[in-house]
Amino acid sequence: MIRQSLVLMGKGGRKGISLFSRGGAKEWRHVRPEIALLSLLVVLSACAAPAPRSSTQAASQSSAPSNSTKRIVAATKNQPSFLYYKLHPGPTAGAEEIGDLVSSGLVIADDQGLLRPLLGEAVPSLDNGMWRVFPDGTMQTTLKIRPEAVWHDGTPLTSDDLAFTVGLAQDRELTVFRHVGFDSVERVEATDTRTLVVHWKRPYIEADALFSTRFALPLPKHLLAQAYADSKDTFLDHPYWTDAFVGTGPFKLRQFTRGISVLLDANRAFAPGRPKVDELEVRFIGDDNTFVANLLSGAVDFTLGRGPSLEQALLIKEQWSGGVVEFKALDSWITLYPQFLNPNPATLANPQLRRALLQAIDRQEMVESIQHGQVPVAGGNISPNHPGYREIQNSIVRYAYDPRRAARMIEELGYTRAADGTFRDPTVQPLALEVRGSTVLDILPKAIYAVADYWKQLGAPTATDVRPTAQLQDLEYGATFPAFALQRQTGSHRFLPNLRSTQARLPERGYTGLNVARYMNAEMDALIDRYVTTIPITERTAVIGEIVHRITDEAIWLTLFFDTEPALISHRLVNVRARGEDSNHAWNAYDWDVR
Repeated sequence: MIRQSLVLMGKGGRKGISLFSRGGAKEWRHVRPEIALLSLLVVLSACAAPAPRSSTQAASQSSAPSNSTKRIVAATKNQPSFLYYKLHPGPTAGAEEIGDLVSSGLVIADDQGLLRPLLGEAVPSLDNGMWRVFPDGTMQTTLKIRPEAVWHDGTPLTSDDLAFTVGLAQDRELTVFRHVGFDSVERVEATDTRTLVVHWKRPYIEADALFSTRFALPLPKHLLAQAYADSKDTFLDHPYWTDAFVGTGPFKLRQFTRGISVLLDANRAFAPGRPKVDELEVRFIGDDNTFVANLLSGAVDFTLGRGPSLEQALLIKEQWSGGVVEFKALDSWITLYPQFLNPNPATLANPQLRRALLQAIDRQEMVESIQHGQVPVAGGNISPNHPGYREIQNSIVRYAYDPRRAARMIEELGYTRAADGTFRDPTVQPLALEVRGSTVLDILPKAIYAVADYWKQLGAPTATDVRPTAQLQDLEYGATFPAFALQRQTGSHRFLPNLRSTQARLPERGYTGLNVARYMNAEMDALIDRYVTTIPITERTAVIGEIVHRITDEAIWLTLFFDTEPALISHRLVNVRARGEDSNHAWNAYDWDVR
């Protein structure tokens, strides 16, 4: 029997939603929380106080605001340790948004996933001549910095800063700055203080997003070059990354209190124009009830990145008169990654077993119970909102829930049923599995326990290993799971290059890389190379279809369902909304305002 409790805690006791599945029958019971639950949260909201601050921060805030000061407060469940988003371990929701608040690139993706110029004069394209593809397969992009673009300390942003950033990103001793796209960059050339010419070894489809959150935001050579030259070993310990951060974004750092909040002031010299809001505070609130209480009381205006759970957001949506609840685009999904390097059991290397295990999971039931029917089952990792989905969808190999067929497929691999109902191989060893995951998101343990229950009912004893977020720092543990790792991933089609063999988390690479499954296949590498070098959209979409067909046909990734993050936004805010496909909440932060 599975028992999952989606619980909201408060001083008055325990109220919640409990989901049950008994035996092999699917008998789910959904108990709606009493109205008293929301009453409790309203009481808590009346008592809600701002997140704790240091005395110096409190003093600076009490003296700074005036009646004419426009000030808004955001909150995120993430707790960034650094202000440069790439250094933040684990899920980047919240950290990435803060990155775009304090740092700006030459371009940014809007809520439609389209690139817009920010600190650059234009987005490179074939039409404007700033993107050129040559007959020999090489490529060149020309990047122009706006003349008024400056760092927060008043120093001009120059092409030397951009070249310095590329150098860091291509330094294999500093893998934290890397992006697979930099492997296609041959060299860069600063032709004047505002112009950088990038020479590419081969075509790369995201060359126009080189200096953005997707790739790498610019870093200041005048502040970091000496520290980088002095010692790479201590480079990331430099105070620049935290208390002494200087960026180019619409807001600049006033104070960073780790684990509590970051306080930002409007950057009056921001090239696209001074932000409409004078002060912005982002509080780090890990507890759901505290988060909700702050929202209901008006102490917090909106969620930035990760916010309260879906269950609480749906309850609040019906009751909150002070704001709205919006849901983001479907560019995240919950996936089971099989282990391809020395898997245990070894039969996981056979795609038939992986297909059978996927068919033994009632993913629609998981959507209804865990996600309250707010998202669709994921046939693959391509969002239904992707502009080319209509052309791609027929390439997806889909697996309906069919435990009887799953059992027959396992028997065809040489397994037989023992008296206790479990599958045994010819040596009488059980088909024992393990699913690893973390508590970094509430949804992950819920999904892990549900998957384990389905597989146990099938006849495959399944252990679960769910560890706290702090243990994510153990890279070897994260890479060497025996059977499956369950994670949430984002990026839709942009996640495909992570399947490259060069991204596999191997010992010689310090167990770093984005290829969680450690899948290494020369044919897939060739497909991905075609994808990232095919510039015309129609031809590129066709290649995406080929890759997705291979992923789903061989069950390389066992995608379960798409995920959604609720965004809670006060009515007092203007131009603040849930993030769109392939963008984050902060893309238009300089245009945020209050009524």
